[in-house]
Amino acid sequence: MRVQAGEPNYRRFTTADGLPTSEVYVMKQDRQGVLWLGTDHGLCSYDGTTFRTYSTRQGLTDNTVFRIEEDAGGRIWVLTYSGSVFYLEEDSIRPFPHNKVLTDRTRKYVPTDLQVDAAGGVRLNVQGSGSFHVSRDGKLTEGTRNGTRSPYRYVIERTGEGVCYPLIFYNGVYESDQRLISYAEARPVELKIEGKFSNRFRLLQPDSTRLFFSVGKELFEQRAGQIEQLFRFNANVLTLMQDRHGNIWVGTEDGVYRFSEKAMSALPDWYLQGDHITCIAEDHEGGYWFSSLVNGVYYTPGYGVNRLSYPDGMLPRPMRMTVDDQGRLVVADWSGAVIRYTGGRPEVLVASEPLSQERPIGWLSAFAGDDRVFISRARPSYIRDSRERFFLTPGLMGTKSNYLRCADGTIYCAGSASLHEVKGDSLVVTCELKYRINCLAEGPPGYLLLGTNQGVFKFNRSTHEQSVFDSSLVGIRVEDLQWMGDQLLVATKGRGVLWRKPDGSQEVIGEAEGLLSDMVHRICVDGYRLWCGTNKGVGRIDFNERKRQVVSVGNILPEFGLISDEVNDLLVLRDTLYAAGPGGISVLACATSFLNAVPPPISITGMSVNERGISSERRIRLAHDENTIQVRFNAVSFRSGGQLRYRYQLTNGTDTVSGTTTSREVQFLALRPGAYRFSVTAFNASGVVSEQPAIAEFHIHPAWWQTIVFRLLLVLVLVSLIYLLYRRRLKLIGARYAMERKQASLQLTAMRAQMNPHFIFNVMNSIRSYMMNKDTASAEKYLTSFSRLVRYTLDHSDEQEVSLEEELKALSSYVELEQQRFTSPFQFRMDLDPVVDVQEFTLPSLLLQPFVENAIKHGIARRGGDGKIVIRLEAAGDGLRILIEDNGVGRRAAEAHRSSSDPAHVSHGTGIAFARIEAFNKAFNRKIRATYSELNPGDGEFPGTRVEIGF
Repeated sequence: MRVQAGEPNYRRFTTADGLPTSEVYVMKQDRQGVLWLGTDHGLCSYDGTTFRTYSTRQGLTDNTVFRIEEDAGGRIWVLTYSGSVFYLEEDSIRPFPHNKVLTDRTRKYVPTDLQVDAAGGVRLNVQGSGSFHVSRDGKLTEGTRNGTRSPYRYVIERTGEGVCYPLIFYNGVYESDQRLISYAEARPVELKIEGKFSNRFRLLQPDSTRLFFSVGKELFEQRAGQIEQLFRFNANVLTLMQDRHGNIWVGTEDGVYRFSEKAMSALPDWYLQGDHITCIAEDHEGGYWFSSLVNGVYYTPGYGVNRLSYPDGMLPRPMRMTVDDQGRLVVADWSGAVIRYTGGRPEVLVASEPLSQERPIGWLSAFAGDDRVFISRARPSYIRDSRERFFLTPGLMGTKSNYLRCADGTIYCAGSASLHEVKGDSLVVTCELKYRINCLAEGPPGYLLLGTNQGVFKFNRSTHEQSVFDSSLVGIRVEDLQWMGDQLLVATKGRGVLWRKPDGSQEVIGEAEGLLSDMVHRICVDGYRLWCGTNKGVGRIDFNERKRQVVSVGNILPEFGLISDEVNDLLVLRDTLYAAGPGGISVLACATSFLNAVPPPISITGMSVNERGISSERRIRLAHDENTIQVRFNAVSFRSGGQLRYRYQLTNGTDTVSGTTTSREVQFLALRPGAYRFSVTAFNASGVVSEQPAIAEFHIHPAWWQTIVFRLLLVLVLVSLIYLLYRRRLKLIGARYAMERKQASLQLTAMRAQMNPHFIFNVMNSIRSYMMNKDTASAEKYLTSFSRLVRYTLDHSDEQEVSLEEELKALSSYVELEQQRFTSPFQFRMDLDPVVDVQEFTLPSLLLQPFVENAIKHGIARRGGDGKIVIRLEAAGDGLRILIEDNGVGRRAAEAHRSSSDPAHVSHGTGIAFARIEAFNKAFNRKIRATYSELNPGDGEFPGTRVEIGF
């Protein structure tokens, strides 16, 4: 066997992680991404987070599960050692209905293979007994049986669908050569196998043109009618698998082998040496799983991150690496061991001495053209010609930093607080330093840069003067200094990476910028890419050379295959990155992409209603009080190492509740009745989302008082009640309005009755005056006019309102009476707007008379002649405006005269008129208004009065 340059780093799952046992026989991934494992303690599932076991407690009658299959409906079927078959449906183990037929047929033999057809029937291959099929209704159909293929020990049968399967028959001969016949192709092919009989007969059918099979320790390939032996292993073959790249994997009782598709005849890679590998599986993301008979399950994510191999016990904690002048990798361990790799073969240069205080190694350094490898530690040394040689340094306290070769060939290193120069076989102290030195780099011409626990300092090689190089780093622990062209990169503990540009500007690249940690131990420049070793894995920073800016920041985590999260040192050699950590050295191609582009499949794993579990595989109907819903879900992404994010949404009509979470369950409290649809998608560690969401639907039925019928009835009752209350209110308002109208009408009648005696009183005074003056002709004329006015009053005594035409006639009669009795003559005129129809408008009877009387009696009476009263009727929109104007002394003069001449007298005429207007408006819902104003405010003696009445 060839020596391995490295093998994948594995994560091992054992009982400590949740496996029921470390004895695992078979594995299979279902269409939801869940990995199923057959063990001697039952069926086990792994969803990337949790192991779950189904055993006799859940319904199995035999805990030893040999085979696992998934049918067209997504159900998981298992074959147990006893020959019974079970399947998992709705999270419950159910037995195949005709298990008795199976166990009767396999009673003396061991079943080896299981196939499930689309109709729900099963086919078993039985070692030593052939094959048979049992349909869903229990019909037994025999296949190839013992004796039918005699004298062949091994038979490769082919079904009508073109599927091949292996059969073993017992014919009583065990020590001599064994015979095999293959019916995989149209023409049978025979093979004679030398040696003893083996019951390890495995088969792999990549496609219809070729076939791989193993018998005992030998691997064969059948193609184009020929069988060729490919390889003989040093242990029995237990399983065969082909990955998506065409590579053939062989699990044996002494590890697993990988044959490259491009070079099947070449020696295979050999992994997990000494372990019984019972099954190999490739998951949907390209990760590999290896089940073993004694050590549980191994997993590697398939990114191509390998572990550097070395002699047992030599590198328990690799700390430093370098490349010698021959381009060979040299590795130093904390224990003091130094190993050099030549062509992938490790060579021990310095043996480990764990108990020696002088052995721990802090740095390894080597330079082109110099055949030495320099070692920093308590007793400084170097390796030349594969031998370790110690420097002649009497009294030297040791070296801590890397060795630095300047442009002039001078080599420096530093101790705890001193700078040393390499001169031949000696280290000479150059000067004492102010601070503990962690690393060295060449600075501007004539200067060294010192990375210390307190920042970066400049050291003048000529004057030995020490000064601060970058004030922004004062007080910061600097672990490494590297140049990328003319740009300085500084690794710090606590500030990430400081990128100092030629113009003096600088930029910090840390956790805020996407780096996985601010605690950076080592950095390695690879062109315009920077590798960062941190306490959480490896960071990768890509720079744009021309624009001098960061292009991207990526990270390599233990979930991707790193041996450990803590990285002590980094090195790039021939496009390969080496990362040393406490558990070993991880090796990967620098061009490896860690983008996980596979969408994580997601499914609903369970639901609870009011903390009671229910089935989520059907449309769920719930009562109104079953409204606290918990939904459990899971997405499978083994490469993400549990770092999955979920985005969920719950919709009910137009209402939506959504959010993101890292938990695998959400709960909704006190949901209202309605039809709900829950959907959830997952994002893997690379941010790739599931192709299809997982969906659950449920309907919460309303209580009887929440139904539409009840609500309609309730609305109808409320509307009816409101209508009845409204009708009653209208009736009460109508009655009150009628009462108020009746009261207002009576009030108008009473007011009008007040008006009549008032007017009659004034007329009687006039007649009395004529009688006393013996003027019978005037008294007669006056009585005639008065009689017309009385007739008008009597004719309209039962009416609350009259036409404007009738009102104006009555007013003319009244004015004639007043003109007869008035000692000083006055003019009276009516101006009517032609558009005003005096028959159309109505108003309370004798409404205008008090205002005209007031104008005569109090306005023009004290003028002494030339009195004038004008009544104007003007259209005002849809209404009418009546103006009564006089050129008398005005209201203020009239009021002053009344108060001085007869203070006890109270004038009722206009007051009654205003009261009548108010009562009329109230009774008949009218809007009559009357206002007083001065006609000519500028005339101090006779300002006159204007009364404006609007309808």
